[in-house]
Amino acid sequence: MVPRRGGFLSHTEDPAVLPPWLTEADVDFFAGEFSRTPHFASRLERTAKVAASLDHPRILKFVDYACVEDLATMSFLGEVVATLRHELEERGFFDERRVARLGAEVLEALVYAHGLGVLHGDIRPENILLDRERRVLVSDFTVTHA
Repeated sequence: MVPRRGGFLSHTEDPAVLPPWLTEADVDFFAGEFSRTPHFASRLERTAKVAASLDHPRILKFVDYACVEDLATMSFLGEVVATLRHELEERGFFDERRVARLGAEVLEALVYAHGLGVLHGDIRPENILLDRERRVLVSDFTVTHA
């Protein structure tokens, strides 16, 4: 998986056929002039180290990162089918039981990360991914530390 602002695109998918929860704006987040700056490369490396330290079933599993010319990528394991934002837009609302389960799964991931001194810093529906069984995978941990 290659992260993009607000969503993820598998390296095997055709970028011309984006999932409904991934927008064109998401696709170019790591490409272009900004990705060649020393600040970006340094931030990407720090983010990769933080992501590599997190090994939990409710956190999207980091694999590797690379910077090649003006394109930077990060790879993750996990079969993401939607973001929580997409699910909310599709369904309109969740019943109390589903809200409680989703909240508990997000909290489980955050408690684990906080125990390692890692804060998320940007919990929002776009950073809460869902797998095929609609279980939570928290993504996009920042370089913020407790």
